[in-house]
Amino acid sequence: MEMNLIFGIVFFILGTVLMPLGLKQTSKQNKMLLIGASVFSDLIGLALIFKLV
Repeated sequence: MEMNLIFGIVFFILGTVLMPLGLKQTSKQNKMLLIGASVFSDLIGLALIFKLV
C-alpha cells in the first residue's frame, strides 16, 4: 500500500519536472515527446496515488 503512494508521488514529481523541460525545447519532436512523457507520468502517478491501478 505504501509503495503505491511512494511510486505515485515519484511519478507525479517526474511529470512536473518534465513539463517545463518540454516547453523549453525548440525542436517540435522533442517538445511533443517530453510533454507527452510528462502527461503520461502525471497520469500514472495519480493512478497509483488513488489506487486506480
